[in-house]
Amino acid sequence: RVDNMNNKKRFAILKNVLDFHKAMEWLRHDAADDHFQDPIRYCDLVQHAERYLERKERKKLRPRSLADLKSRLNVFGRTFGTRLVKDIQADEVEAWLFADPSHSNQTRRNYRTVLGGFFEFARLKKYVVESLIPAVTNPVVDEAEPKILNVAQASALLHTAWAKQELELLP
Repeated sequence: RVDNMNNKKRFAILKNVLDFHKAMEWLRHDAADDHFQDPIRYCDLVQHAERYLERKERKKLRPRSLADLKSRLNVFGRTFGTRLVKDIQADEVEAWLFADPSHSNQTRRNYRTVLGGFFEFARLKKYVVESLIPAVTNPVVDEAEPKILNVAQASALLHTAWAKQELELLP
């Protein structure tokens, strides 16, 4: 009976040792074959922008909205394009957002809105753990009183809207 009990203990110990060795071998094999991955996927900004824009095209955004997204992401990409999405920091984005003194706060806010969707999509695709845009200052836009156009201004506006139909200003 004592021998039987000792054999059970020996068997349990041996089984644990074998399980440990199997687990270690599996980890070694996985790491060697690059199957073991970081929970964050690697993607540079240009690749991510292409995927993001493809998704927006599938959603059938208006051409003007797509053009605005592409334009804003291209401008952002000139600074950060070769970097991995996961390596871009909120303070860098904020410095970039406020760097051009010719931009109005409304323009900055529009860029921040586009980047908010962009980095949220990165979070969903696991390129980043969380979106960094909430940590970026949201520019304050002064509310302006609406103004009434005179006849000449209204006429010029309508003529321009008619001449540039790609702007989609008319119904």
